[in-house]
Amino acid sequence: GAYPESIAFTLWGTDNIKTYGESLAQVLALAGVRPVADSLGRVNKVELIPLEELGRPRIDVVVSCSGVFRDLFINQMNLMDRGIKMAAEADE
Repeated sequence: GAYPESIAFTLWGTDNIKTYGESLAQVLALAGVRPVADSLGRVNKVELIPLEELGRPRIDVVVSCSGVFRDLFINQMNLMDRGIKMAAEADE
């Protein structure tokens, strides 16, 4: 089969809490972006996964989020924003 060109996600605040950010991780993975943890295990940065390592095309992700997600998870929103911008601006 072929890879999809785009996928849509809705990010919910309570789902993010229950799954420890699984949906956010899926968004980043589809775009070919990985979280980077610091020495204490906190994720404050993201980096592009090289296409050779990724082994597939990057997939466009359309994200809508609930108000609770937006209000409670501003740091995750910023990480996602940085990661998606990195993927979109990659010279590939």
